[in-house]
Amino acid sequence: MAHNTLTYTYSDLDLDFTKHAVSKDVAKMYDTEAIKRSVRHLVYTMHYERPFHPEIGCMVHSLLFENATPLTAVAVQRTIEDTLNNLEPRIRLLDVMVIPQEDENAYNITIVFNIVTRNEPVELSLMLKEVR
Repeated sequence: MAHNTLTYTYSDLDLDFTKHAVSKDVAKMYDTEAIKRSVRHLVYTMHYERPFHPEIGCMVHSLLFENATPLTAVAVQRTIEDTLNNLEPRIRLLDVMVIPQEDENAYNITIVFNIVTRNEPVELSLMLKEVR
């Protein structure tokens, strides 16, 4: 299906670098999928990881070395909320739910937001786990 960029509000490159069927160029993602990808990347990116933009990122990785407890889950939640409120102007954050998986020292995260040009909630689920 060909996408007409005039009918979409937001677009971004598909970072899986899949080829567009017709143009053979890197495919694009649009609207909800592009913003979900951006939110996911903001949470997973550490500060100083992006060249020339050390301010982009989330400090949540530093919390992954703590035990997965309800108290640490609150810190993870606040860190994600601060990051998204400060760095993703295309969304209005509705809720961030963080459920610690104490046996795995990991967190199940659900982020619910509205895209500013729409009034429909979008839900994104992530798993944060310490990688050794």
